[in-house]
Amino acid sequence: WLLSGAVAFNSTVADWGESGMGYSGTQVVNYTKGYVEEDYSNAYLPSASGAAQGENYATVNIMALFEQIHFTKTTLSGMAITNTQKVVDAIVKGDGMSVEEAGESLPFHQDDYFKLTITGLVGDSVTGSFDFFLADFRTKGEWKYAENWQWVELNTLGEIDGLQFALETTKKNSWGATTPSYFCIDNIGGSKEACTLGEMTKVVEEPTALRQTNAEQPKATKRLINGQLYIEQNNRLYTLTGVAL
Repeated sequence: WLLSGAVAFNSTVADWGESGMGYSGTQVVNYTKGYVEEDYSNAYLPSASGAAQGENYATVNIMALFEQIHFTKTTLSGMAITNTQKVVDAIVKGDGMSVEEAGESLPFHQDDYFKLTITGLVGDSVTGSFDFFLADFRTKGEWKYAENWQWVELNTLGEIDGLQFALETTKKNSWGATTPSYFCIDNIGGSKEACTLGEMTKVVEEPTALRQTNAEQPKATKRLINGQLYIEQNNRLYTLTGVAL
């Protein structure tokens, strides 16, 4: 069970194929870079330096269409949210799998976004929902993404006993979304004042990679390894959520 702010909810860990580093569902994470294999650590670590409040936080990995948490019925004040380091890397440098007319693996640019939809639940009924943009490049000159912890208000959802999270990105290929499907949450239903928060990170110049438009997109193929489906592209393996192995 994960205790966060005013609520407690179940969390799960799943061993994942050869790496043993995969996580499914909502997972407590309290890692340092030296503790986890370097290639995987930033998939679960927040882009901010540490938790928003206290020492622990949760990383949500949405493997399907959505992820839910359930708790005793209450009205929640809000919670802290940020991207993982892996997502920020994909926003700034490209994800290695996106299909772009202008070239391979472009960073986020004009009209791109990474959107989290938060829905309030009472049983199977929806009380309301709203969107929070983890990255928003829709308006020229106002490109930004969550690299620090952000506070989102939840009290507009009313008295609820569950939250549902869904992600949407403009970065895709023929198999679906390529932005890693992770984000971090902390201090659910707790106090905004108790959290270490920061501003959204603004992008003031187009990444230079946007100008490199002559590269051909490497072909991607599906590979089944130990019962797990992967994508192989440019001699490298990726999970279906865009995490490089």
